[in-house]
Amino acid sequence: MFLLASYPILSYYKGLVGFTHAETFTIVLFFVACVREKTIAIKLPRLYKHFWIYAAISLIVTSYISGGFSVTYLVPGGISFFIWSIALGLSIRYFDFILLKKYLYIIFILASILLIGQEILYAASGSRFVPFLPLSNELAVYDISYSDLIVLRAMGPRSCSIFAEPSYFALYALPVLAIELFSTQNQGKPYTFFSFFVIFILLLLKSGVALLGLVVVVFIKFFTFFKHARRKVVLYTFLCIPIICILVSKYVSSEVGADMLARTDEFSSNNSSAYLRIIRGYIIYSQLPTINQLFGMSTDLLLKLNISDLIFSLDDSSNLYFNGVQTLLIKMGLVGLFICLRFYVNLYNNANLISTCLLWILLFYSLVDQIFLSPSMLLCTSISCSLFSGKK
Repeated sequence: MFLLASYPILSYYKGLVGFTHAETFTIVLFFVACVREKTIAIKLPRLYKHFWIYAAISLIVTSYISGGFSVTYLVPGGISFFIWSIALGLSIRYFDFILLKKYLYIIFILASILLIGQEILYAASGSRFVPFLPLSNELAVYDISYSDLIVLRAMGPRSCSIFAEPSYFALYALPVLAIELFSTQNQGKPYTFFSFFVIFILLLLKSGVALLGLVVVVFIKFFTFFKHARRKVVLYTFLCIPIICILVSKYVSSEVGADMLARTDEFSSNNSSAYLRIIRGYIIYSQLPTINQLFGMSTDLLLKLNISDLIFSLDDSSNLYFNGVQTLLIKMGLVGLFICLRFYVNLYNNANLISTCLLWILLFYSLVDQIFLSPSMLLCTSISCSLFSGKK
C-alpha cells in the first residue's frame, strides 16, 4: 500500500533502462509476489481483462496494418500499459484501505507542511526552498534533469512541495479530500476540520485545475449530504451560506485568489496550453484513417503521419500531450473507448460514496488533463475496484 500511496511521486524519477522508480518497484514486487504465492499474483476485474485483451490485440493488428510494427508491441498492450495493469492487479490483490489511507494522509500532511513553509519563506524573502526529493538526476517529467527542475521551481511563481508542479499536488490532494469526506464515519457530517485543511492546501496551490476539481468534490458532498440529512441540519447549513459567500468574496479579491482565477482563464484562451489539451486532440483524431479511428494507433506511428496541428514543438512529448479521453481515442480508437467506459460504468454502478467521488474526479480530469495510465488514474481505479460491491 505504501507503493500505491507513493506511486505519483516515484513516477517522477527515471531509473534502470528508462523505467521510472514506480515502474521498477512494480516489476520487482510482481516477481517477488509470484515467487512467494507460486502463481500469477495479481487480481483484476473481469471487464478490465477484456479491456486489456483488446488493447493487446488492437496494438499488434493496427501497427501491422500501418506498417510500423515493433517487437515491443508483443508485450500485451505495450510496455506502459502492461506495467500499469500489473500495478493495478497488485494493488487490488493486496488492498488494505486502512493502511492506504494512513500512508496517503502521512504523505499529504508532510507535503503540506513543506508547501506552507515554502509560501512563508517566499512571502518573507521573495525566494523559496525546493524540497523536491533527490531520488534520481534523470526525471520522467519535462525531460529535464533534477538540477534543472530545482532551478525552475525556485524561480517559479508557485510552490508545489515535493511534487513536480502544483496541479500534480492537486491530483494527489483531491482523492485525500474524497476519502476524508466520504469515509463511513464522516458521511453524516457536512465537513471535518481535516477537510478544511485539505481545501486550504488546494487553494494555496493557486491551480485552476485544483479549483475546478474542488468544485466537483464539494458539489458531490453537498448533494449526498442534503439527500439524507435531517431538516434541522439542512437549515443550519443554509444559514452558513452567507458566511461562505463572504469568505469566497474575500478570497477572490485577494492576490492569491485573483491569481488562481486568472489561471482558470486559460481554458478560454485559444493560444493557451490548457485550450490545446482540451480541443486539439479531437481535431487530430478526426484526421486519422477510418480504421485507426475505430481501433486506434500507436503514438510512434502518429508522429509519422502528415496531420495538421500535430507538430507545434520540437519536443515529441509536447506534441503528444492530450487529455485522457483524447489519448484513449487516439491509442485505442472508438472501440477501445467503449470497452473502457463499460468497465468504469460498471464500477460506478456498484460504487460506494468514496468510489463515486473518485470516479467523478477521474472523469473530470480525463476531460482536461493527461491522466490516462497516470499514477492518479491508478490510485482512483485501485480504490474503486477494491471497494467494488458488485460482481467482478
